[in-house]
Amino acid sequence: MGPKPRHLREWAALAAGLLLILGEALPFAQGTVLTVAVVQGPSGVGPGGSLVHVDVTLRAGGQPVDATAILFPVTNASAMGPVVFYIDPAYPILGDLGSIYGVWDHLGPELRARGYAGGMSMANATQLADLMNSTATPVVVMATGVMPRTILNRTRNLVRPWLERGGVLVWAGDYLGAYIGGTNTTDVNWDQAWNLQYEGEKDVFGSPVVGVNTTFPGTVNGSTAVSAWLDIRYPYAYEGANLSYLGGFGGFALGGVANNTKDNVSFPHTSLAWIPVGRGGVLLFGYGPVLPYGYSAEDAVAGDIAQALRSGILWWDRSILPGVANVTLDRGGVATVSLNVLVPAGDPAAMVYVYSRGPLPTIGFPQLVTP
Repeated sequence: MGPKPRHLREWAALAAGLLLILGEALPFAQGTVLTVAVVQGPSGVGPGGSLVHVDVTLRAGGQPVDATAILFPVTNASAMGPVVFYIDPAYPILGDLGSIYGVWDHLGPELRARGYAGGMSMANATQLADLMNSTATPVVVMATGVMPRTILNRTRNLVRPWLERGGVLVWAGDYLGAYIGGTNTTDVNWDQAWNLQYEGEKDVFGSPVVGVNTTFPGTVNGSTAVSAWLDIRYPYAYEGANLSYLGGFGGFALGGVANNTKDNVSFPHTSLAWIPVGRGGVLLFGYGPVLPYGYSAEDAVAGDIAQALRSGILWWDRSILPGVANVTLDRGGVATVSLNVLVPAGDPAAMVYVYSRGPLPTIGFPQLVTP
């Protein structure tokens, strides 16, 4: 369970045209965890855009802290919308109901620890269909492994148009779109006539993102740049996005990679991916909230969702490499790191994201800066 967070506050500094942004210190059982101050320097002119410079000062509280600061341009500077969590006891699931509810229980604290103050609510199958039929485009989190037939079946597809309008779907479950359930579905298996199987993901994305199943094991055995930057921890890629397909969607891997083979063909899948669809997209986990050795899957899934959403990495302009700095602080220690990035002319802003790593609960400080 994360620490009880307070909200970020911004203070304007009246000196040299600089903007001073202060993250309020967040408490922990033995004192403050981390205080973050970001000073933005004047923008410069770069090739095809603006050069943004920030100095990030970090101060540890009553415990040692490992922290990461990252600066990158974003193509979308809109504020994160409300979060809607799908669960309906009248509809079938794949997986453990307690773990599914556990994702919900952990998600709120994980988001609030990263400065989120927006709405969070649950929706049943009927309410989810009404939402996707409306103009609302919140973040919808689904961890049941089964799509309710109210939003996707052989004659109805509310999911793709909603994504195209700007909706964000977080899917943490079995093969996306394969299993379809209704109120009269008492059991779930692959061969049921109403299931879309491998066609389901095509209804959502237009063409395969996962493709055929990989052979076991599906545990990641390699990292990616983003998984290292953001400390993404979820380890399974059984039904994860195939890296061979991601580029065609403009998507990318946030999680680790499982390099598996089937019929002597390599299928490198990732445990967490972002796949854009129109103005929105899908944050796709490689499986559901299950982990080996008794580890808390709910913590891992909820933490990675919060990290992906609050960092702003889903809207990263990948034509530009980010500035990244890792800092280790002793108790009460202070360090300042400088980060620079080019913000292309078409991008509205850059994101500064600072977060703590290690055994203490993760906290995060997101802040947009404009050239």
